[in-house]
Amino acid sequence: LNRIVCASVTWSFISCDCQQPIGCCVPQRTRSEVFELMRACMHAYIIRSAINVKRWPVIPSTVVTMDKIQEIRNELQQRLPPAEDLQMFVRPSLILVCGMLLFNLPTLIYKTRLYLRGVLYLLFCNDKKWKQVSDSAAVFRKLRQLEGNIERKTVYFVRHGESTWNDTFNKGSHRSALVFVIGFIPGLVKSFLYEAYLILSGKLDSWFYDSPISFLGLGQVEELAKFLKTKGVNETEQKHLGILRADPGSPPSKIVCSSLRR
Repeated sequence: LNRIVCASVTWSFISCDCQQPIGCCVPQRTRSEVFELMRACMHAYIIRSAINVKRWPVIPSTVVTMDKIQEIRNELQQRLPPAEDLQMFVRPSLILVCGMLLFNLPTLIYKTRLYLRGVLYLLFCNDKKWKQVSDSAAVFRKLRQLEGNIERKTVYFVRHGESTWNDTFNKGSHRSALVFVIGFIPGLVKSFLYEAYLILSGKLDSWFYDSPISFLGLGQVEELAKFLKTKGVNETEQKHLGILRADPGSPPSKIVCSSLRR
């Protein structure tokens, strides 16, 4: 993009009267002068796009000197706010942030403890390590020999909808790996900014800890609710849906749910 813009802008600014490419009849321009002017023109292009100025710096088409380049820079610097004007907002912003943190100190301490507990748990938990049984059928064979017939229960597992944590750190089935990789850093920045907003505003909500359900997760919940209201495509599905809905005449059932918000 830099090359395209510089080439197009520089062509009109430093080409000579014969409208031929650079160097046809203006050998007095050195390579350093050309590159310096290209940088100045690129700077002018960016500033014009950013602040929407109505007038371009006027540059003669046949005479290009270092004085003209410096004149362009001076004009652009006058249109930009001085660095001192930007720095004067840094200290009040820091004071405001510190004041909000002190005002919401209980929330800050509470969430800091939660973050520390969460990080320690992720580092040292052993939830993914357990003693696996070599042959699970052998366990049931022993139980049958001891107790005779075993009562059977049907268990329906329904996973929670996508949470905000899943939206940030998991690809999911709704997007490709490329889309997830491209959007990971922007999504991570968005989640941290939202978490900072919650802390500064004194809210106990969190994007990461006991993360709530996301907008996609809400859609998944609605789809599940619609499916449970259907009649089923066959007799077996009708039977299971009746149990889940606790329809009259269906076998008794119980619903067990975790205490997590998602």
